[in-house]
Amino acid sequence: MEIEQVEAKRRRKLGETIENTGWALFLIMIGLLWMLPEYLFPEGSWLIGSGLIILGVQLFRFFFGLRASGGTLVLGVLALGLGFGDMIGFEIPVFPAILVLVGLYMLFDLLFRKRGGD
Repeated sequence: MEIEQVEAKRRRKLGETIENTGWALFLIMIGLLWMLPEYLFPEGSWLIGSGLIILGVQLFRFFFGLRASGGTLVLGVLALGLGFGDMIGFEIPVFPAILVLVGLYMLFDLLFRKRGGD
């Protein structure tokens, strides 16, 4: 039992380290975007950067055998989509996009989640 507790503590610490690294990258990105002239970055840069950081954190969690958050994955994809939409000048309606992504996530979860006891 002690080995399981040590492993659970190690995994929890690893998850915290990955999450904190994501937050650090996010804060650095936002700080740099505020400090540097706007003309250096296309519209939507902060959304694209945020989406990449969010998805990167989830990828690292998966790579190290930690559970990735489905809701966070949806937010990462949404941020990337909105950012690329801004970059090319295409306005994506945020609320309908959120509804579509949440609906797709729910459908995916219903169809592909592991069934316990079924």
